[in-house]
Amino acid sequence: GIGKSLAHILANSGYSLTLGVLDVERGRAVADTIKQSCQHDNVTISVDHIDLTNFNSIRMFASHIDACSVLINNAGVMNGSLHKSNGIESTMITNHFGPFLLTRLLLPTLLQTSMDSKEVSRIVNVASANEQKAMAFPGADPTGNSAIRGELPDSVSFQKGATDKHTFYGLLSGTSWMTEGPQPYFMHTAYANSSLCILLSTFELSRRLSRLPPSRGKVTVNAVCPGYVNTELWKDSRVWNYLRWVLLKSPDQAGAMIAEFATSMQYTDTTGQFFSSIADTKPSRMADSEELAKLVWKHSSEIVEVPENLV
Repeated sequence: GIGKSLAHILANSGYSLTLGVLDVERGRAVADTIKQSCQHDNVTISVDHIDLTNFNSIRMFASHIDACSVLINNAGVMNGSLHKSNGIESTMITNHFGPFLLTRLLLPTLLQTSMDSKEVSRIVNVASANEQKAMAFPGADPTGNSAIRGELPDSVSFQKGATDKHTFYGLLSGTSWMTEGPQPYFMHTAYANSSLCILLSTFELSRRLSRLPPSRGKVTVNAVCPGYVNTELWKDSRVWNYLRWVLLKSPDQAGAMIAEFATSMQYTDTTGQFFSSIADTKPSRMADSEELAKLVWKHSSEIVEVPENLV
């Protein structure tokens, strides 16, 4: 997938890597392959277990990281049926809550690495332009026949228990923020909702980092959509699992784009932005909402049990 291609590119650019993987044996096989073709003898590649649906696993992984100048949150799933981990829908916990916790845990390390190296550390969150299809407000119809898709009402009201974290991630199972009662599961909506949360937390983190004094180090954070890529993301979609072999871009193409934002001097000071390979793609009005971003940040912090404030 994209992660393997991305690791190849970064290692051959001179970066030592820690690969966070679910299957350590497969991860070590990938690491060995990369080492054999790497052009830099001093590059090291370590492999460590991480399960993004398990907060204890994420905390264990983060505790093993002593220095980090670039964090790339690349994991992404789109489950064909409803599954839950820790009471949270698995697409949302894998794509948003897990990486959100990992980022928060590694932020002190990123800042310290920036201070020690006197260079900017970077966070790159892989997201999707499909966030424009997220369902986030009352009246949203997950079939797409009506209501709010990627649009923000003129007046946002977080009532009817919307500040309760169970209402918050109950919605994030794939329907709407404040709908009451059991809701049908739609895999594409669940994926879009997770992408919306990735963008909102990316933008909010950038705003919060900008308020830290320079003496604390500098970390930038951006979101990147590499477009439609031929990966296992589509395995539960009967149509796209077939078409991906002929219509979608390769993991190598996607990896090259992500690596560009993670390493290029051109983007050293760029932060709080969303870059997409899909032409004329801009964040939805929901993704641009600071009010919604603060809500997502607050509840995400509560759910993964980290302080709301960075320091």
